Amino acid sequence: MTLFSHSSAPSLGVRDAIEPGGAWLCAAGAHINAGGGGFYYEDGTYYWVGEKRVGSASHGLNLYRSDDLYNWTHAGVVLAPVVEAGHPMEVGCVMERPKVMRSPETGMYVIWFHLELKGQGYGAALVGVAQSDSITGPYHYVRSFRPNGHDSRDMTVFQAEDGKAFLVYASEVNLVLRAAELTADRLGVTERDEPLLSRHREAPAIFAHAGRLYMITSGCSGWAPNPSEIHVADTIWGPWTFLGNPALGDEAGTTFGSQPTYVLPVQGRDDAFIYVGNRWRPKELHRSEHVWLPIEMPTAEGSFPVFRWRDRWDLAMFPERGSIDS
Repeated sequence: MTLFSHSSAPSLGVRDAIEPGGAWLCAAGAHINAGGGGFYYEDGTYYWVGEKRVGSASHGLNLYRSDDLYNWTHAGVVLAPVVEAGHPMEVGCVMERPKVMRSPETGMYVIWFHLELKGQGYGAALVGVAQSDSITGPYHYVRSFRPNGHDSRDMTVFQAEDGKAFLVYASEVNLVLRAAELTADRLGVTERDEPLLSRHREAPAIFAHAGRLYMITSGCSGWAPNPSEIHVADTIWGPWTFLGNPALGDEAGTTFGSQPTYVLPVQGRDDAFIYVGNRWRPKELHRSEHVWLPIEMPTAEGSFPVFRWRDRWDLAMFPERGSIDS
């Protein structure tokens, strides 16, 4: 099985492999400006929605598209701050960690994101919701709020196999991770809202495998990287069991200099998941690097999903669905 590609170095975004932490250019030759992002797959295309940053300022949400996960085309700014004074998304607000899904009830595409109001630092602690009838937007602001009255900062959304979907968010000034079930239109939360972990964690990333749920989280150390943790549960409501640090190697204590944002399933391949993280540059957030690493799924009782550093790797390390290893 091929683990690494040894072709010539890519240029102007043309790639045949993933090189974690390095410069990653879109087709137009610019750095992919999509930190804290989430992904959606439809009709053979991956969509990557992430934070558009200029310096440290928030300039809305960028969308990129790809059919191979290596090469990405900028599809535009799909949600931008507005000039209207007093609007929750007024220019000067902070928009972070966008995640996109589709409502089974309305067919609309919905982006959830962490929203902070202009001039209030991280005090507002809101979730924002926007929707569109097209995955490529434009998206229109719907509402912003505290879920069931709880403060919400780093967050993600997750849809289970039974079709139910959830907001998972850091609350109580990051002391508790909570989950709230989403409504069928994906524009709000139900009253079912429960604590999951009380370990001072943030940056949750959830994925499902073999009937179990795994959640990778970060510690709370500002922009500085720290050791990740992985927990497992049979349902979103837990109980969640601590398994350890999923990062292996010399830089495991900083998760290879990154903070998790998403776990990306690779379509058409078995047991294929990618850890997606960011190396933040606080004063130049638009230049923050993307750290993508293949997750090694457990093969023995008592083991758990892990990832290790690779300078360069490609999707050939994941077997195609239905293939038989020789």
